Amino acid sequence: MKFNTVFCVAGAILLNIAAMKRLCRIDSSSNRNRTKTDKRHAQRGNYYRSSFLSSVCGKARFNTKIIGGQDATDGSWPWQASIHTSSDGGYFCSGTLINKEWVLTSVGCVLQMPNIQIYLGRRTQNGSNPHEQFRTVIKVVKHPKYNSLGNNLALLQLSSSVTFTDYIKPVCLAAAGSIFVAGTESWVTGWGTVSTNEIKLPDTLQEVENPVVGDIECNDAYGGIITDNLICAGFLNEGEKAPCVGDAGSPLVTRQGSVWIQSGVFIGSHYCGEPGYPALYVRVSEHQDWISNYTSSSEPGFIPYPLILSLADGGSTNLLSFPLALAFSIIEDAAELGRVACELDICGEAPLNTKIIGGQNATAGSWPWQASINSLPSGHHVCSGSLINKEWVLTAVYCVQNINASDIVIYLGRLTQNGSNPFEISRTVAEVIKHPKYDSFDSSLALVKLSSSVTFTDYIKPVCLAAAGSIFVAGTESWVTGWGTVSTNEGKYPDILQEVEVPVVSNTECNKTYEGSITDNLICAGFLKAEGKAPCVRDSGSPLVTKQGSVWIQSGVFISAFLCGYAGFPDIYVRVSEHQDWISNYTSSSEPELVPQPIVSVFDGGSNTLLSFPLALMCSIVPLILIFF
Repeated sequence: MKFNTVFCVAGAILLNIAAMKRLCRIDSSSNRNRTKTDKRHAQRGNYYRSSFLSSVCGKARFNTKIIGGQDATDGSWPWQASIHTSSDGGYFCSGTLINKEWVLTSVGCVLQMPNIQIYLGRRTQNGSNPHEQFRTVIKVVKHPKYNSLGNNLALLQLSSSVTFTDYIKPVCLAAAGSIFVAGTESWVTGWGTVSTNEIKLPDTLQEVENPVVGDIECNDAYGGIITDNLICAGFLNEGEKAPCVGDAGSPLVTRQGSVWIQSGVFIGSHYCGEPGYPALYVRVSEHQDWISNYTSSSEPGFIPYPLILSLADGGSTNLLSFPLALAFSIIEDAAELGRVACELDICGEAPLNTKIIGGQNATAGSWPWQASINSLPSGHHVCSGSLINKEWVLTAVYCVQNINASDIVIYLGRLTQNGSNPFEISRTVAEVIKHPKYDSFDSSLALVKLSSSVTFTDYIKPVCLAAAGSIFVAGTESWVTGWGTVSTNEGKYPDILQEVEVPVVSNTECNKTYEGSITDNLICAGFLKAEGKAPCVRDSGSPLVTKQGSVWIQSGVFISAFLCGYAGFPDIYVRVSEHQDWISNYTSSSEPELVPQPIVSVFDGGSNTLLSFPLALMCSIVPLILIFF
């Protein structure tokens, strides 16, 4: 059995080397991160009050790129707080703005410091800061267990609320259960010393990239003192690129999509980045309850990390899972190419299908799998079918039930029944295979083997078939095509291929109309409150198709309509996905493409599903997503 998985991203499907490296690092996370996952899920409580799509936290408009170990640009880290003492006004620590009233920092910064002053929107300690806001501190809340290394935190309540600007915004905080695996790209910012050879503090805010180091490796360096409350980051084989003296309280942040999430608060490092010794941070996600308890009147944004994007086949099989941040990075890279693509081999492609117009003439090549089934000796069109590979056509058993195979002619690439069809080819039929249970309404399918293979062109291509487990939810936009009658009032048949959009109707709703006769082997489509838009006489065998990205997938084979689209009576189709084994069994020498109708789900890093939607919807909204980057 051959399956093709569709993976929708903006641009080319190929993951670049850098992205693959990130994925490999994710797969090679430390054992501690894997074994402690369940414990962290238990801590989540009911704190998912801040949507990752709508929250103001973590947005840094002027942060266009990261340059490790150099000056930061104005507004690139808008949550950075500069902590001073009123005795001399000098800078001595950093912190992060987490909402309009509170700053998070290290408890070591405030243990014996009265009259604390906070500067926000500051870039330079001695130069001009036109976007700066100043506040004093009215309350210091030390963690009740601050004497232990992993709880070395403090909250500072500002004298008055700040006004958010492009230069002053709160950071998002990593929610309980967040997992930052070894290698996660992270950044630390502060005004601490930039060299181990001198104590001089820089005038301009510094930024440096520090990847997360697994707890196992970090414990090897620090003799086993790294608990679940700590997180390590830095370069094991490089020196200098690390926070140092004056950087206590500095935030360790990671980007997820367009949002920055704080994973740690800097508390110390061995000789400021000596090779082999990562920097130590208090793990923010382990202190969500404590932070929320004191800031509940204006709670910060807690964001799970990583949000997991999971691609399922429409059933219970998970085809692919990866961090949402990786998906965003791929989308951003692809945006530069200026196109959105969902690519899949050759099936289901209709390059000449530029738009759909319900209930009107189709254009040449717009439905290149459409087959016109004609009977001899009259040569008249009697039914439709769909080309599923170079040798086989799928149709309804009714179309071939009382006709000898030798009396059937198949036309492909045909648009008009009586006019010129310059791209048309014809084949006689070598064999007709009826479904073994064709007498039952819901298995009334037939396979027609062509006398010889066809050559694919822009006007003649196979459709993709919905794989087992595919789910077409109510309302899924679908189309049916054929040369059947266009009006219930007359028996006249159109000369030109007709196309009409018909949304899927749920089996539950359809059964209300057809008194429980709709089984899992059937799928319904049509308009419940409108008449006229439906397949009719001589449309038997016509394909019901749905677009997924740039690929068309056949979900059904038309077998019946009550009075050709009578209001309240959906059209009935045999569900293709329920007959995958039978189709594949007879077409194995040139097997059709069987494509799942994947469901994309966004998880919070654990078992909680935040959002689910069909992949086809993701393909259609990618251009909208790009607007937010």
